[in-house]
Amino acid sequence: MGLDALLSRLEGHAVTPVTAAETADVTAKPAPALVCTLVTPVTAPADVTARAALWLLHFPNLDPVAVVFAPAVDHAGALASYPAAIAAEPIPEPPAVPVPADLAALFDACAKAGLYDDADRTALPAMLALDADGTRGLIEAMHARIGRCRRCKHFRRPGLSDGHCTGRDDLPHVYGFMHALPDDGGARCGAFDG
Repeated sequence: MGLDALLSRLEGHAVTPVTAAETADVTAKPAPALVCTLVTPVTAPADVTARAALWLLHFPNLDPVAVVFAPAVDHAGALASYPAAIAAEPIPEPPAVPVPADLAALFDACAKAGLYDDADRTALPAMLALDADGTRGLIEAMHARIGRCRRCKHFRRPGLSDGHCTGRDDLPHVYGFMHALPDDGGARCGAFDG
C-alpha cells in the first residue's frame, strides 16, 4: 500500500471516537504569502564614516535631540555614546559664533580651575551656535563653583592657615576634626553647603 492510498483511507475513516467520519464542506484558508528575503543587504548612509561634532540623535518615544561631541565622532561613536538612540545623523556645523569676551574670561577661569579642558574649548563655538543662552548659563554655573571652599559653612581657618574642611572625611586628615582642602578648591565638591 502506497502512502497516497494510506492517507486517503485514513481521511475517510474516523480517527478517534469523537471525530466524525464525514467532514463538513469547509475549505481551508490559504496561508498568507509573505514576501521576504532571507538576506537583505543593509546599505549604510554615505556619511556614516564622516566625523562630526554635532549629531541629531533619534530615540523611540522622544523628539530628536541635538548633541555636541568633543572631539568629533563618527556614526558608530555617536550611537555608542547613547545606546538608547535608534538613529543618528550629522548636523552641518553652523557658522562659528565668536565667543564674547566676558564669556571667554569666565571659561578661561574655569579651565584654569580644571573644570574644562581642550576638548571643551573646541566645542564652545558649536555650543554657542546651537544655544547661546544655555551655554552662557552652563559656564556661569561652573564659574560659580570656583573657590567654593571659602564660601562653605564647613570651611575653617584657624590661625594663619589657608583653611581646612570640616565636612568631608575623604580628604587627608590634618588635625583634630579638620581635613585638608581639596586641590580644586571645592569646585567638584558634593558636600558644599553655602
